[in-house]
Amino acid sequence: MFTWIDWAILMLVVAATPTVVTADVKQARIPNGVIGFLLICAAILSISKIVVSGSFVAVAVALIVAVATLGALLGIAALVPNSIGMGDVKLISGLAWLLSLMHPSIFLYSMLATAVLGGVAAAGIVLRGTASQFAYGPVIMAGSFLGLGYAVYVGL
Repeated sequence: MFTWIDWAILMLVVAATPTVVTADVKQARIPNGVIGFLLICAAILSISKIVVSGSFVAVAVALIVAVATLGALLGIAALVPNSIGMGDVKLISGLAWLLSLMHPSIFLYSMLATAVLGGVAAAGIVLRGTASQFAYGPVIMAGSFLGLGYAVYVGL
């Protein structure tokens, strides 16, 4: 059952999506302002979750998931140049914090969906032979929605 904090997270993801998609497709970048806004909201919602429900462990787990995700993505970016943009790294890390506040498995489902969608998009680009890179922000947001939808479906 969704709490008001879960609904706030859902609305944040919905609100950020048009800006992320438009900016990444048109400018090949994800604005730091959007990511900063998501991070500030994640901090406020984390504090709210501790105050309202005393869920310190859940907030700590969400932060650990976000930091681990950030570390893993920075490692990938360092080891494989031009593999992932820093805007994508920051966006995924911010979503890791937000979605893990709901339940850590929601972030896992979202990233699995993102990987599948990204693979399909990359395969389409390779088969068309058009570009060597593409805007991954829309794929990340679509994967987040699929993960959230699955969470609603299974009742997380």
